[in-house]
Amino acid sequence: MKTPAIIDLKTAGLNQLFKVSFRLPIRKIHHLKCFTSSNTEQKNISDGGIFCYQNHIVNRVEIMGIVVRVDRREKHNSYAVDDGTGVINCTCWKNSRISSCSKEFSGRLPQSLQSKFGELIVHNRTNMLEGYDLGDLVLMCGRVTVFRDRREINVLYHRRIDNPNAEVERMSKMSTYRKVYDEPFMLSPNLEKQFVKNVTGNSLPNVLERAILQILNNPVNEKTELDPKEMLSWSAISSVFQSHEKDASAKIDDLETAKRDALETLTAVLLHLESSNGCVLSRPGQIFEVIRPGCPLANKVMAIINEACTGGKNAERGCHRLQVEDTLRRSRVYSSVPACVVTYLLDCLETSSDLFMSEPQRYMALQT
Repeated sequence: MKTPAIIDLKTAGLNQLFKVSFRLPIRKIHHLKCFTSSNTEQKNISDGGIFCYQNHIVNRVEIMGIVVRVDRREKHNSYAVDDGTGVINCTCWKNSRISSCSKEFSGRLPQSLQSKFGELIVHNRTNMLEGYDLGDLVLMCGRVTVFRDRREINVLYHRRIDNPNAEVERMSKMSTYRKVYDEPFMLSPNLEKQFVKNVTGNSLPNVLERAILQILNNPVNEKTELDPKEMLSWSAISSVFQSHEKDASAKIDDLETAKRDALETLTAVLLHLESSNGCVLSRPGQIFEVIRPGCPLANKVMAIINEACTGGKNAERGCHRLQVEDTLRRSRVYSSVPACVVTYLLDCLETSSDLFMSEPQRYMALQT
């Protein structure tokens, strides 16, 4: 069963889509996942963070739609744009620095392009000062931000579209864009080895963590529990320890000591994955539960959401993530479950269509 890919922010800059302006429907922008910059733990939507589509970091987005609301202020113009899939607020700032920066940039262009660039600057300055009216077809490009618990676009570039067929042409190309965006980002084997050697210093915990994540992200893998003692016999894990022993200057002659040290290192890596990624959960007896749809924790969470949504305001709005965490921690088995584990599991259940996000941080189970 498909689970959301785990994003490694250390290699995100190597993604060919890192600087691309994602051409997404507004509905997709409202459902982008939000991650923090320190680790891959998903935070509350009001905290901002880094927005991601699949395992690609969304640096900028580009939308095209009709202006349905206008709010002109002294320092900025705010527009509500509707593309047929949803509505999002776009903030266009009246920045005086733009003209000075544009003049500086135009001086670097060839003489043949400076006049054309000057026309674009005049056109953009006119749109910035005069603004747009209701019913205008506009193109907005900028960064996704959060203001008062609502997604909006902090516009970096905008213009009016005079050709009414541009919107039809754009929608016809959406399927092509989606094929590119849905393709997961993976480092080539040679680049992976070079990155591990140069960036992480070829340290054993980092290499082990990558090997475990590769095993967990493998769709063929159906393991529900991880036993560190059993994992030492896996070829993918044992090969990491063997390669590390070859690179180490000193070797341990005592096999029992080497096995004990390897077990402690592997357990520490699994505990780090629990606190950072949330893809595993420690259980009594040094057993780690793999977090995915169908695991015991998933069944418990689905029962909590179904019970919470039977009546009251939760029946219409959905069960809040914090309510799920609070209910879990009242039980003896999951009294110390980390928040990142619950968040990762909710993402998995949403990806597998077991539940859906009715509002930010609120979930409802799909009726079967």
